[in-house]
Amino acid sequence: MRHLELSLGRFTALPASAYDGAPMKAPVAPRQAHPAMSSWASTPGVRRSMQSNRPRNTAPEIALRSALHRAGMRFWKHRRPIQGVRCEPDVVFPRIRLAVFVDGCFWHSCPDHATRPVANGDWWARKLEGNVARDRRNTETLQAAGWTVLRIWEHVPSPKAVEEIEVTAFRLRAAMMPSLRVTR
Repeated sequence: MRHLELSLGRFTALPASAYDGAPMKAPVAPRQAHPAMSSWASTPGVRRSMQSNRPRNTAPEIALRSALHRAGMRFWKHRRPIQGVRCEPDVVFPRIRLAVFVDGCFWHSCPDHATRPVANGDWWARKLEGNVARDRRNTETLQAAGWTVLRIWEHVPSPKAVEEIEVTAFRLRAAMMPSLRVTR
């Protein structure tokens, strides 16, 4: 009986004579960058690194949410506060209309820790300035809809961030319920 070698696009089926009894794995074609996406990364390593950055559930965000939960605060996470706006705060307190963002120092251009890559400098400058402009627009949109927005940098220790959120939440609740008003 004759065995045929079949070509299936990226994969090639091996003839039966090549099978040695061990589980077979299909050969994997080398990854190639998509032509439209290859311009923004200076090297394949940079591309892999940037693609592995999480858009949500980052370590500082998880640490803050855990600390808030330990402090007895209950909240929503990654929920759009108002319909029609592509903006999802990291922590949302819907009853008191408080939206909390945990901003990364690199991606949101922290005044203390921001850095700018040298490779593809013009592209990165536009990208990071665009992030800051989007943050500003989202903050203004939420505030115009009656929300209070807190932006917390990733380098702020969780206990300090929790304290700031607790104080803001207390003030917002006090404004809603006159019996809670306390002067500080």
